[in-house]
Amino acid sequence: MSTRNDEPRVLTLRIHGADVSQVQGRLLDAGADIATEELAAALYGLSTRNAVLAFQQKQQLPATGTVDETTADALRQRALTRFGYRVLGTVRYASGRPVGKLKVRALDRDMRQEQLLGETTVDDHGFYSIDYTDTLFRQSESGRADLLLRVFDGEKLVYDTPLEKVVFNAPALAVVDVELVETEAPRESQYEAVVAAVTPLLDNVALDALQEDDEHRDVTFLGGETGLPAYRIAHLAVAHKLASATGITAEFFYALLAQDVLLKAGLGSAAGVRFDIGLATDREALYHDMVLLPAKTVVAALKRAVKDNVVGAGVLDALNGIVDRLARDRPAAEAYVSQQRPRLLMGQLHRFLAADKHAQVLGILKQDSFGNLPELLGRLQEVAAFKNPADVRHAGVGATLADALGYDERIVEGIRTALDIERPEDVRQLARMNTAEWRELLNGTAASLQVGDQPMRKELVDLHASALVRRMEKRYPTTAFAAQLERDASALTPQREALLGLLADHPDFDLANGNVDLLLKQKPAAAAARQALKATQRVFKVAPTFRQSRALLDGGVRSAADIHALGEQRFVDGFVRKGLFTRAQARETFRKASDIHTASALLAGELQATAAA
Repeated sequence: MSTRNDEPRVLTLRIHGADVSQVQGRLLDAGADIATEELAAALYGLSTRNAVLAFQQKQQLPATGTVDETTADALRQRALTRFGYRVLGTVRYASGRPVGKLKVRALDRDMRQEQLLGETTVDDHGFYSIDYTDTLFRQSESGRADLLLRVFDGEKLVYDTPLEKVVFNAPALAVVDVELVETEAPRESQYEAVVAAVTPLLDNVALDALQEDDEHRDVTFLGGETGLPAYRIAHLAVAHKLASATGITAEFFYALLAQDVLLKAGLGSAAGVRFDIGLATDREALYHDMVLLPAKTVVAALKRAVKDNVVGAGVLDALNGIVDRLARDRPAAEAYVSQQRPRLLMGQLHRFLAADKHAQVLGILKQDSFGNLPELLGRLQEVAAFKNPADVRHAGVGATLADALGYDERIVEGIRTALDIERPEDVRQLARMNTAEWRELLNGTAASLQVGDQPMRKELVDLHASALVRRMEKRYPTTAFAAQLERDASALTPQREALLGLLADHPDFDLANGNVDLLLKQKPAAAAARQALKATQRVFKVAPTFRQSRALLDGGVRSAADIHALGEQRFVDGFVRKGLFTRAQARETFRKASDIHTASALLAGELQATAAA
C-alpha cells in the first residue's frame, strides 16, 4: 500500500502524482465530475482541467485551467468547511492484470479494536472512493482516524494493511493505493482455451490447414466435439492462416476477429460489406482491411482483448512491431482496394453482359469504378455492353445494391427479394428504414445470409442493423432526413410540412447542395417557408444527419456563420454535451462551417471590390 502526499507545484495537463489526487478529491467534494481513468491514474487530464476551470470561474479566480498557489489555497479553504472525510486510490496487481470487482473496506484502527468506516467495489479501472464521517471514530480517538484498508475477492481476503502502513491521523482526504500480490497463475485466455480444446482432435492437421467446405467439414466437426461455437473455431483457423501468410502472431489476428473489430469499425471493406468472417472469407482482402484500420483502433482493440482475457498479455510485447508492419503494408492495401472494386462490380454485372463485351467492360470499370454509378451504367449502355434492354435494369439494381450492401450475390439477392427492389432508384428507399426495421429484415433473412457455409450469427443482427442505418444515411442523406422528419412530428415545426412536401415531390433532390429557390418555383405554395428551408439547407450542408441538423437548428444555429461565431471550443463543448455529436464530429462540423464562412467572406469581398471598380 502506498500513500500519495502533497508536493507543492503548479499543476497542468498530463501531470501525474499525489498532489493531483489531492486536488481531484477536493474538486469531487465541490461537485465536479472527473473521468474515472484520470482519478485512477492520478492524472491531470482534460476532465480535471475542466473541473478546475469551473471551480475558478465559480470562485471568481483567473480561469487558467491550471492549479497555481491561489487556486490551491481556495481548494484547501473549501476543504476546511467540509465535515466529512474521504479515502480514495487504486487497487492493482503488480503485473497489470485486471483486478475484477473487488470489495474495499476502510476501517479505523484502535489499539485493540476496529470500526468500519465504509466499503465500496472497485470500478473497471481499479479505482475506489469511500466517504466517512468523524461520528464513526471520534468517541474513541483523540484526533482523526487511523486508517487501514482490507480488500476482498468475494469472501476471500486478498489484502490487509499491515500495522506499519496504517495511515495514522488520516487527513480529510487520504489517497491510498493498494498493490496486490499475484496469488495464482493468470487465467487461461479464450485463445488458449480454444487451442487446448481442439488440438487433441486435429489428427496431425495443422490449425492453418483447417477447412469448411464440401470435402472437409473441419469446423463443424470440431464444434460438435468440443461444444465450442463454430465461429470461434473458424476465427482460430483464420487467425492461423493469416499468421502463416504474414508472420504476425496468430493471437493478434484472433484478438481482432473475436471482438468483431472489422465489423464494428464500419461495414465498408476491401471486399464490400462484411456481415461476418469465416473460412470462406477472402483472406487477402481481410488482411488489407486490418492494415487499413487506424493504428489507434488496433492498439485499443489489442489492449482490450488482453484486459478481457481474450488473448494473453504476452501479445502486447509484439504490439509496436505489429503496428510498424501494418504501416509498411498500408500502400499495398490502398492499391489493392483501388483495384478490387472493378473486379467486384464485374462480378455483379458479368451475367448480364454480351459475350464479347467482358474485356471492354472491365476496362471501363478500371478507369472509373469509383465514379457515379448511374453514369457508369450509362457508359456501358453506350457501348452496347448488355444482352438486351431488360438486362440494363437488372444489372443496375444488382450493381447499386452491391455498391450499398456489398458484393455477395446471395446477400444482394436476399435483400432485393425481401424488399421487392426492381429499379436502381428504389435502392435509395433503404435509407428510409430505421434500426428496428433493419433488425426485422435481418432477423427474417439471417438464415439466407450465408458467410461461406455458415449462416450469419444472430447476435450480429443488432450490430448490423445500426451500422446499416448509418451507412444508408451517409449514402442517401436527404432520403434518410425526410424519413426521420416524417417519424418525428415535433421536429422543425415551422418548416416541417413545407419541407416534407418538397422532398416527397422531388425524391431526387439533394438537400445539402440543391437549388431551393428553383425548387420553390415549381411549388409556389411552399414559398412562405423559403427562409426556414434555406436555413435547414445551410445547417444540413455542414451536419448532414437529421439528429445533428435538428440539434443545431433547435440551438439557434441557422448558418455556417453562426457556427463560426460561436468559436470552436464553445461550439464543440456545447453540442457534445447534448449527446448528438462525438467530439470528432463536432470538430469536423466546425471545420466545414469555418471553411464555408471563410469562402463566403472572400467571395463577398471580391464582389464588393468588383462593384467599387
